[in-house]
Amino acid sequence: MSDANCLFCRIASHQMNADIVAETPELVAIKDINPQAPTHVLIIPKTHIASVSALTDATAPLMTKTVTVANRLAQQYGIAET
Repeated sequence: MSDANCLFCRIASHQMNADIVAETPELVAIKDINPQAPTHVLIIPKTHIASVSALTDATAPLMTKTVTVANRLAQQYGIAET
């Protein structure tokens, strides 16, 4: 499920160009176009989640996968310890 008006949904579905650094069936990770840190990666679910308040027990596996991808990227970019 995605939202056609959502920038992140359009990026996750490849309707908009982005510098993709990782992708799984459920997530896409991109470099931020306006980074606020030397390494700034956004991990976007391919399913539209409007806000943190929309998270439920059903989305818990997706959040676990998000943290796992974040950890893998932190290792890859050499920032896991910081």
